[in-house]
Amino acid sequence: MRILLVEDDESIREVLKLILETGYLPDASLVVETASNGKEAVERVEQSPPDLVLLDLTLEGEDGFDVFSRLRGVASCEQLPVIAVTAHNVSELHDKALRTGFAGYVTKPIDFETALLPLIRSVLGKSHHAA
Repeated sequence: MRILLVEDDESIREVLKLILETGYLPDASLVVETASNGKEAVERVEQSPPDLVLLDLTLEGEDGFDVFSRLRGVASCEQLPVIAVTAHNVSELHDKALRTGFAGYVTKPIDFETALLPLIRSVLGKSHHAA
């Protein structure tokens, strides 16, 4: 399984990567790739689509919804599961993300055990059963 983590803050990106690689599923072969901006994320997806994208909604100088739209525009990635990650715990933003087509929404600081990891497992389980 491959996850693409799109986060512009290097320290957050590295901590998330480490937690995902060590805490997701101990027996799974999980690879976490990273991108620091939308352009890099789209390039990585074009080269080799991951199983899941974790996308920060407030990248420096970029709107996560625009990045999401560009990811969806990559051939064969129309159904690529993308989870919104943001520091903004606002119901309107949450609702907009789900209406837009995000597979889920988590807020920072991230509760890994009860929020992010179960959501990832759920989304990956659904996307692999649908494939």
